[in-house]
Amino acid sequence: MDNVYQSPSLTPPPSGVDGAKFDLDRALNLGWQSFKGQIGLGVAYTIVLALLSVLAVLSCFGILFALPHLAASSAIMGLLMVRGKPELGDMFRPFRAFGAVLGAWLLITIVTQLIAMIFTIPYYAVLLQGVDWSQIQDASGGEAFKEIMQQFQKQQQTFSVAKLGTNLISLLNLPVSLYIGARLMLTYPLIIERGIPPMEAIRQSLAVTRPFQWPLMGFGFITGVIAGLGILGCCVGILFTVPLAFTMHGAAIYQLLGEDTGAPIPGTNTTQTSI
Repeated sequence: MDNVYQSPSLTPPPSGVDGAKFDLDRALNLGWQSFKGQIGLGVAYTIVLALLSVLAVLSCFGILFALPHLAASSAIMGLLMVRGKPELGDMFRPFRAFGAVLGAWLLITIVTQLIAMIFTIPYYAVLLQGVDWSQIQDASGGEAFKEIMQQFQKQQQTFSVAKLGTNLISLLNLPVSLYIGARLMLTYPLIIERGIPPMEAIRQSLAVTRPFQWPLMGFGFITGVIAGLGILGCCVGILFTVPLAFTMHGAAIYQLLGEDTGAPIPGTNTTQTSI
């Protein structure tokens, strides 16, 4: 049977990944069907991930040597939930490629933060221009910082054309973040699942996602909205919407890695629907 979900006009460039494809509807369907059969595991993973992330943040050691690998685990768990039924312990797979995951995370974090600064510097520059330095020059270090922050808060509550302009500039960080996330979404799966070094994994991710970059940006926005909808249910809903979102994300990775043949979804009773 032909894969009716595949867009025939999108042909990926040569890379270490064969048979890459992406269709937004197919990814959402694969993710939803896979999640329905494994809701308990998804919720359990989300709870454990949240608890371990809090512990990592509370520890300076954990921020650098645990949080990156926990963050990478969502892509792996989402992929495994689409492939078939994983175990909760699979969330620790990123630690098996400890150095490579850490290196990729550091590189990606540095690049994304530098790009984010481009859109936030104008905003804080405008706030600094409105600071009354005469009230700060005689204060000590701690008191001076406190006074600056208080003046920042006052300015944030007032309107100005300059501040409105800088706020609009900072909004550009959203599409840029979606673009970076779309282009680098295969980095951790390639490192963890295929043992590819960080720089090569980034190169291959950029190559494979290039023909699909705009649909992938839209897909990232949709899954982000789905994850955020859980807040409407007194935040309890995020226990369901967050794992649903990362399973859909895993379905996109499943397609981009060339593993989706259009066959029945592993671990569920759902088959592909012909149109």
